[in-house]
This record gives sequence, C-alpha cells and structure tokens, in this order.
Amino acid sequence: MDNREKILSFLQAREESLCDDCLSIVARVRPRQQVNQITNRLKAERQIQRVKDVCGRCADFKWVNRSLDVAANPQETRSAEEAVKREMPAPDEAGERIGLPPSRFEDLARIKFGELFAASFRPGSAEGVPKVFDLVDMQKELVGDAKYLTMVRGSRLPPAKFSVIAEHVWLLEKTRAKKKFLVFGNDERVPRRWLAKYGHLAGGVEFYFMTDGGEIRKLA
Repeated sequence: MDNREKILSFLQAREESLCDDCLSIVARVRPRQQVNQITNRLKAERQIQRVKDVCGRCADFKWVNRSLDVAANPQETRSAEEAVKREMPAPDEAGERIGLPPSRFEDLARIKFGELFAASFRPGSAEGVPKVFDLVDMQKELVGDAKYLTMVRGSRLPPAKFSVIAEHVWLLEKTRAKKKFLVFGNDERVPRRWLAKYGHLAGGVEFYFMTDGGEIRKLA
C-alpha cells in the first residue's frame, strides 16, 4: 500500500477531521509536505473533503481532511462558528462593515443554513452533477452554493456575474436534490436584478441573501 492509499484508507476508516500535521503523525506518513500534496490531490479527485474546520486531534482551526461520508460534529460546528466571528472584519470609521472574505462567508452560510434547515452542511458533490457545491447535506437532499458578489464599480450591472449565476442555477437544476438553493452575500442588488430579469427561468432554485452578520432573507 503506497502513501496515497494509506491516507485515503485511514480517512475512510475514521469519523473525525484531521489537519495535515496530525494526519502525518497518526497515519505515519513523512514528511508532512508529502501529506499536503496527497490530500490536495485526493480533494481534486473528489475522494475526500478538505475544508477549513476544527481538527479533531489538535483542536486548531485550519485546513482539515475527512471522508466524504463523515457527518458534522456539533462541537466542530460551534468552534467553526466562533472562528468565523473572530475573523469578521471590524466596522470602518463610518460604521459600515467591510466585506467578509468569501471563504468566511461560505463557512458562515454552512452554519446558518444548517440551523435554518436543521441539517449539517459540508462541501460535496450531488448525484448526477460532477461539481463540488458549497452546501450539501449528508443525504444529498439539500444542495446549495454560496456567492459573494457585488455590482461593477459599485453601481453597474455585472453581466459576467449574471452568467455565473445562470450557470449555477442550471447545475443545481440538474441535481436530484429535493431542495436546491443559492446563497448570496455582499450586495443584495446582484441577485435581485438577476431575478428581475431571469427569475421566471429559475423556478426550481430558491434564492437567499445572507448578511455578514448571518441574517437570512429569502428573495422572491
């Protein structure tokens, strides 16, 4: 068994998330840089999940690796939410909040929509569509993606971003999930203007807007 097979088998046999450092120790694969290369390759092959979360061994919030079938750990979810809050940008001098980094927005979306739908979300693929979506529950009945978009130069319509939205609507419609949705952040005008123009073509996909503070609004 080579190191790639050793790491994949090790993750598939465990129900916890492990960072590269801890995985190198417990799976006895050295050096640590080789573990990082292998886990990134396994993620690209969609063999494992590799996300920012709490390591089940050292309890640090960092990139961790887990089997595609591992359910969310409630303690990990609470720790991830605390880490998201710690990394939220402070308000500027005018009292306006500076935008949340897109990766943090995805983390926050998994937490808040997990609460909304009483589900545990992780990045993953959906049956019938070879794409990794940002929010997939363990039964793959709830599938969504998160988009942190803004208008061009703060005011102009973003045609390229409209194309990205249309692409994701189409991909979600091709899944066999019972609920399909898109979560938008940063600028609510982007999804609202897309819906005003193309909403009649997206009947099977729900649109939501989530603020940087985690408030969720469903868009008509």
